[in-house]
Amino acid sequence: MIPSFLKKSSTVAVAAGLLLSSAPGFAAQPSKENIPLEGVSEFPLIFFAVYDNDDSFASIKRLGGTHVHNYKMGKSIGESQEFFDRAARFGLKVMANLDGKRRLETGESPDALKEYVNHFKNHEAMGFWYLYDEPANKVDPKELLPYYKMLKTETPGIPVANGHEWAKGWWSFRGVQDILMNDTYPVTGAPFPEAKLDHQSKFTKAAIGPKNHVIPIIQIMNWRAMAERGASQIRGYDLRELRYPNAAEMRYMCFSSVALGAKGLAFYSYDRSRRLGSAWMEETLPPLLQEIKEFAKAVGYPAVNKVELDSADENVIAGLWKHGGCAWLVVANARPEATVISYPLHSALPKGELAAWGNTRKIEASLKGGILTAELQPWEIAIWEVKEN
Repeated sequence: MIPSFLKKSSTVAVAAGLLLSSAPGFAAQPSKENIPLEGVSEFPLIFFAVYDNDDSFASIKRLGGTHVHNYKMGKSIGESQEFFDRAARFGLKVMANLDGKRRLETGESPDALKEYVNHFKNHEAMGFWYLYDEPANKVDPKELLPYYKMLKTETPGIPVANGHEWAKGWWSFRGVQDILMNDTYPVTGAPFPEAKLDHQSKFTKAAIGPKNHVIPIIQIMNWRAMAERGASQIRGYDLRELRYPNAAEMRYMCFSSVALGAKGLAFYSYDRSRRLGSAWMEETLPPLLQEIKEFAKAVGYPAVNKVELDSADENVIAGLWKHGGCAWLVVANARPEATVISYPLHSALPKGELAAWGNTRKIEASLKGGILTAELQPWEIAIWEVKEN
């Protein structure tokens, strides 16, 4: 996947975001975020562009990932067999790249893909199909429809995903996918907390809709890894200023997505991150991914336990789950400055004390008259467990 910011100016990318609220037939439709993702028993943590070798698969397993992907897949059964078999040996699932762009460009019919699909559909490592990478402005949804119909005929129980950049027309592919994977990579060279993390959460919020499950693609790379030979800048920043997301930014992008109703998380990309060394990935990701996995287990994923909350403040993101006599409340400060939030929960939250959960710092918070009040730091995520009295 080539991020959109390499293909257009940031001004155009932001302008494209203004189109989100005007997507036809979109905002007013009911959400289906509480419907479980078919065939998935563990909260998906998907890594894009994983090298096809034992060391890389062992690294994904150690990090806590559940699914692996490789852009070179989809060309032939022989080239993909080892990737599938290796995933099975490591207890991982495959998000199988189908190389849709090449197939359309060469005029290959959906029937030509049937042999590949039927060969791998019952493989123990089969997870999702990944049909097309960032199709907006490249193909019309009608061109993908025959491929999607073939996949749903041959493998009705296997979800089909497409990845989408923040660009005009991304919403028009709802009829040719089961999983909408949205990507925008906001951390460049701006110091914390100035990175536009709200681009990620606004895109995810807009993507949650009536036809697709949403799995956001989270940035795990330094933009320096995207630099072409001889380049001195990317997006207006000197290459030396570019950086990885820090732990607070990663926690915001991940848990704000979870609070909005994401059905999993994907990460772009193993390859791009490792190009600059493995230290960041090995130090920053494991505690976060472990916290996400523990949260999913606590709230009973994939059961339908999420409680719908009204959006009271566009700068506050909140999600509530009830399971096993407890409730878990995730609240995100979607602003780059410290903020005292006042969020109405009314009767949604059971009576009881708010106890900091996971890696949440101890925050003075009150719940009076159905109003949650707390001071959160820039982009801070607070997770509280409430045991019913």
